[in-house]
Amino acid sequence: MSCLDIRYFQAETIQQALEMVRQELGSKALIVSTRPVFETNHDGSVAQRYIKVQARIEEESALPKESTPELRSASESEAMDLVNQAESYIESLYRKEQAEIRQQALDAKRQWLEEPERFMPAEILQGLIQSGLNLEEARKLLRLVGQQESTPAYVNGIHKQLKEIVAFHTLNLTSLAKQRADQQILVAIGRSGSGKSTLLSNLATQYQLREEMSVGLIELTGTTRHQHFWVHQHLRNLGIRTLQAGNRGELSDALQHLHDCQIVVIDTPGVSAGQQQQLSLLTSCLNQIPNSHFLITHDVNGRSEATIELVRMLQVSGHLSLALTKTDEQQSCGHLVSLFQQIQLPVTLLSHSAALADGFTLMTDIVYEQLILRMTNLYSEEPPKDSVDAQDAFTLSFNPM
Repeated sequence: MSCLDIRYFQAETIQQALEMVRQELGSKALIVSTRPVFETNHDGSVAQRYIKVQARIEEESALPKESTPELRSASESEAMDLVNQAESYIESLYRKEQAEIRQQALDAKRQWLEEPERFMPAEILQGLIQSGLNLEEARKLLRLVGQQESTPAYVNGIHKQLKEIVAFHTLNLTSLAKQRADQQILVAIGRSGSGKSTLLSNLATQYQLREEMSVGLIELTGTTRHQHFWVHQHLRNLGIRTLQAGNRGELSDALQHLHDCQIVVIDTPGVSAGQQQQLSLLTSCLNQIPNSHFLITHDVNGRSEATIELVRMLQVSGHLSLALTKTDEQQSCGHLVSLFQQIQLPVTLLSHSAALADGFTLMTDIVYEQLILRMTNLYSEEPPKDSVDAQDAFTLSFNPM
């Protein structure tokens, strides 16, 4: 019985592997087995392919003591036939496995496009759904992020994508009024009940009392002549002049009457995209106002579609930005993603209950980061523990009492 010496060789091709066998074991080596070896990437694609050959050699005592040239020639011919057969078999296996790998990659890509959440940690989708996004909105966002190596990488990728959708700027009328000689005018436009009057009342109060600016308020009532008497009474008690205007001519007169004010805020009647006549009248009045900043108010508890339609129908010349109102009534803001995807308006402030700080928060880098977090409910690290349960944590994080 001969003793066998089993050896293993690995190379990129069958020819290279057999050459390694011949060089190390000699021409008398026998091929025991051959098989392909594949190294794959994380997505299933082939990174490297090798051929692994198992060979053996018999001890000298087990070999025939005499060998004629004819026997040697026949033996070599049989060996080459075996090698050729092995090479053909390996190549067919390789082509079959390559086809399977390509199909697996196509299947994986299709699954990724249909259900990207299956390829990432479960807490990612859970956080997005808890923030208020629906499943399809979450999937759109995840497709943009692509596959990542860790949960923090997914979170950072999602935040980065949202920052490309959601823009912000800080509206500092005080600085503008001081730097320029012309009057600064801020106009609030939105649906009825979206918080326009409350927001402008709070802004006028801060500009007059804290910033020591001369401020006036005009309520553009439209043809209905409906007034917010409480706003006028409150502001007049603080020494702020207020006027009403029902049409374009009266608005022009009111602006002339307040010409000496550094800042004028204008409240408009509630309007929606479906009220074409009222919207046309409002647009006609507003387009005569110079140096105006238009603030579109959106109630975070309301339908995004209504604000989207209003913005698309509104034809005004000036600086447009968005104010998110009643933010203390809504802790999760993921449902706002669809709003920002369809209207490219920067957020300039957040409006909330007057019981919380000034009743509004101007956008800054820190406030912006907090808003992005509330739109995803995802944190790169553990979220801070909030010891205050009675009031809205979202707003308190902007306005510590």
